[in-house]
Amino acid sequence: MSQLFPGAVTCEMNDASHNHGEQENTVSTYSVDIETLQQIALKGDAQALFQLAINYEQGRGVAENQQEAFYCYQQAAELGIPACGGLLMLAAQAAAAEYAFGTAVPGEETVLRVYRELLAERRNLVFIGMPGSGKTTIGRLAAQMLEREFIDCDEEYLLEYGITPEGELLAHGELYFREREEALLRKLSPKTGCVIAAGGGAILREENVEALRENGLLCWLRRPLELLPTEGRPLSTDLPGLYRQREPLYRAAADFSVENTGLPKATAEAAARGLDLR
Repeated sequence: MSQLFPGAVTCEMNDASHNHGEQENTVSTYSVDIETLQQIALKGDAQALFQLAINYEQGRGVAENQQEAFYCYQQAAELGIPACGGLLMLAAQAAAAEYAFGTAVPGEETVLRVYRELLAERRNLVFIGMPGSGKTTIGRLAAQMLEREFIDCDEEYLLEYGITPEGELLAHGELYFREREEALLRKLSPKTGCVIAAGGGAILREENVEALRENGLLCWLRRPLELLPTEGRPLSTDLPGLYRQREPLYRAAADFSVENTGLPKATAEAAARGLDLR
């Protein structure tokens, strides 16, 4: 792995245990604060971050859940430190095993191709965008094409809390709704290999974007304002104002975008292709 990606930070994406006889070897991870990461980034010291992030030998600072390790990986990447998750490391280890057993000598290109295929299978395709932009319709079609589970966050909200998002907004206001929405997205974030239609305002909280990105690629579904419905949508009374507020957040959160102005099937196909190309 060090020859493939010299200086790369490796962060274990999941708590992992391996049985060796009667002993259990548990991978330990570290939570690293942003100031420490920034100092390391300025020094360009990837090895120092690795030592802070994960330690197989001494077992110091066990992460409580998967999100701790993901935080380390995400912050390293955002600070410009070369970083990779455990999946790429495993693909490289499989290539090394093939070489060790003399069956093949996979090159770096093969390792990266296999890694991308595995990653595409595990990644969620997450639709974000304005209310009424077609996230549920296009998401459901994309899920059928990809043969994946489809999760509509509005439907999940109803199942979780016994009230629709629209009803919650009218009954208890936006702040109360956003708190519950954030809790729901945290609950959904560990899922993999799904297609998810997020609520139109999910991007208003950075915590939500991080949760959706944990295992997903975010597709911004774009649709002209004049085509967006407003009936039954409490926050859509002023669409131009709402769009001015949210457009920079959609743009910043999205990994890619797709225009939803043609046939739904064509739009879904374009979004599904985006999952494989990144």
